[in-house]
Amino acid sequence: MANKNSSEQIMAKIMKEIQSQNLQTEDQINSFMSGLIGKNIDELDFGSGEELTNDEKAIELVDLAYESSPKKGKELIEEALKLDPDNTDAYNYLGEIEQDIEKALDFYIKGTEAGQRKLGKKVFKEDKGHFWYIIETRPFMRAKFNLADALAILERDAEAVKHYVELLELNPDDNLGVRYELFSILLKNEVYDSCEELIQEFPEEESSHWLYNVALYYFRIENPIKARRMLNKAKNENQHVSKFLLGKKKLPTSLPEYISVGGVEEAALYVAKNKHLWHATEGALQFLVSK
Repeated sequence: MANKNSSEQIMAKIMKEIQSQNLQTEDQINSFMSGLIGKNIDELDFGSGEELTNDEKAIELVDLAYESSPKKGKELIEEALKLDPDNTDAYNYLGEIEQDIEKALDFYIKGTEAGQRKLGKKVFKEDKGHFWYIIETRPFMRAKFNLADALAILERDAEAVKHYVELLELNPDDNLGVRYELFSILLKNEVYDSCEELIQEFPEEESSHWLYNVALYYFRIENPIKARRMLNKAKNENQHVSKFLLGKKKLPTSLPEYISVGGVEEAALYVAKNKHLWHATEGALQFLVSK
């Protein structure tokens, strides 16, 4: 299982080293960072001789869990939670490997609550608006995003929307891609005023996922000019989507973890998550193939 958070742990180690060396000026920090160029971060002797805190030990155990089999991973997560009961990524791991969505939801709830406790109320107040740019907040944001996605799968849409919206309020730049899931669920429930607001929030967004859903939105509200313009843009970004939607190409049995922009994997991922929207919209598939 790929560890998507390893780069964050590396950055956390670098930040800790900067603090331990009391580097304060921009020149000092730039000089330190330049010294890392071309070096293997894992081999750098940061904090040698220092005793790790329980929280740091727990983080390392979670990292190891992601690199291990699920059986071994669970054992490592159990050890991590003994050291740090509020290690949010430990709950994210458990949710990600859980096959039962209800049980996964419970892990994400626990992870979100753990993240709230660890960060404290002050962070949510003072750092709202740029949350993702603080490394310590990222496990919480992942847990909350996972929680919202699980709620959406269970068709608890109103609850899911609440979490998606709160994530965007914490981080309007939306590094996690919350906007895609939120737009889909708003389309599903025909909350068109909120769809329009979301489009205005991301005027420069031109990924195929976004463009296909925006095209469908304009088709639904009977704005044919904008619908056609967006569909043409979407097709230019990824031409494979229509083949999947029209049944000319079968979706893979398992969805890819990594995608290439404009590729088959990207199209399959979009269609798997959004085909119900197109099939539920009268005339949408005909619109998809019309010139």
